[in-house]
Amino acid sequence: MRLGIDAREKARMNQRQKQLQFAHQVEQENEKKLTSQEQKMNLDVDYNFSETAEENAKEKLRNASIKYDRYATGAVALDGFECESLEPGAFKDLLRRVFNIQLTSGELGYVIRKYDTKNTGRVVCKTFLTDFLRMGQDLRYQSHVGQLQRQRTMIQLAEQEHQKKIEAVQNSETLRISESFGDRHLKSALAKLTEAAIRYDKVRGVSLISFEPAHLSPLEFKKALKRTFNIKFTAQEMGAAVDYFDKDGSKTVHCQTFLSTFTILGANKKGELRAQQLKQQREDWARQAEAEEKKVVTLSSKVLYNVDFEFTDLDKEIALEKMTAAATKYDASHPAAMGLEGFERKSMAAPEFKELVRRTFHLKLSGTEVGALFDFFNNSDAPEIDCKEFLRHFLHLGISERNKVKKEQLDRQHKEDRER
Repeated sequence: MRLGIDAREKARMNQRQKQLQFAHQVEQENEKKLTSQEQKMNLDVDYNFSETAEENAKEKLRNASIKYDRYATGAVALDGFECESLEPGAFKDLLRRVFNIQLTSGELGYVIRKYDTKNTGRVVCKTFLTDFLRMGQDLRYQSHVGQLQRQRTMIQLAEQEHQKKIEAVQNSETLRISESFGDRHLKSALAKLTEAAIRYDKVRGVSLISFEPAHLSPLEFKKALKRTFNIKFTAQEMGAAVDYFDKDGSKTVHCQTFLSTFTILGANKKGELRAQQLKQQREDWARQAEAEEKKVVTLSSKVLYNVDFEFTDLDKEIALEKMTAAATKYDASHPAAMGLEGFERKSMAAPEFKELVRRTFHLKLSGTEVGALFDFFNNSDAPEIDCKEFLRHFLHLGISERNKVKKEQLDRQHKEDRER
């Protein structure tokens, strides 16, 4: 039993020893490979570099330094440069991984020689890193300053261009003020001012602050007119207006004189327009009253002339038949029946009687028929009909006729029942 345990323990020890030897062998091989690789990389350094290689190396370092900001978010850490110095191969690889700088053998030779301050063939990390970061900071600052300078230059150029445009507009506007004007140009200018004065509302209108100075040059006056009242003068109108409002011979517009004239023009024209409107209203009212009066006279004449008292017996018979039919249809107790308020007066003339029976009972009568009914109900020589007498007879006639119709219907029904 003891022999078996010792044998197994010895086998495990031998296996462990073999594993350690294999791991040590692998580590030695890796070190050899790294050493060989570093030697190859170190050998790939050309210290006999050309001026072109030197300039290219400087350019690559400048471009990388201006892009790298150690305080920016996502910047690659500089832990690899925390050692005292680096072999050329390790330094080249670190430049590629951290700053994305890829150097040729000649370019690498220039960089190694520049930062090998101890002449050991190795790059002093602190010297390189300090110089690299300072160079990037200086280049970024110079770029920022250059950008600001370019912006200032662009702003200055834009301002100069804007000023040139303003001067060009001013020059062109100044040329549009003519000295060749006459009375018709002044009348035209004053007419435009009058139209603007009519439209201008002192309470809700644009401020007159542009005319507060004592005087305005012709160009300032023209701009103020356009800005405040949207008035555009021709060259001759502008010349006439400036001359009209120039009270001291200074070739400028006296603002107080202009504002006074502007106000007076507006007030006078508004007064004229109001007077014209009132006159027009009076004329319209007079024409309307005259037309209404003519209508009344015409209607009265028609109504009066449609009544004819020269009737025949046939006219009288037809009139009574129409009245009987209307009385039969009219039932004062029916909700839809027309009111009898028109007959509440004591009497009425024939024309009024004709119109009232038409509206109330739908009784349409000719002139002779009206005359016949008027004669039938008028037992005196009075020119009017007795409303109470007519209404009593009309309603009684209606009741009598409706009862007669009902009796006839009942008799007819009884006869039909007996025949069955």
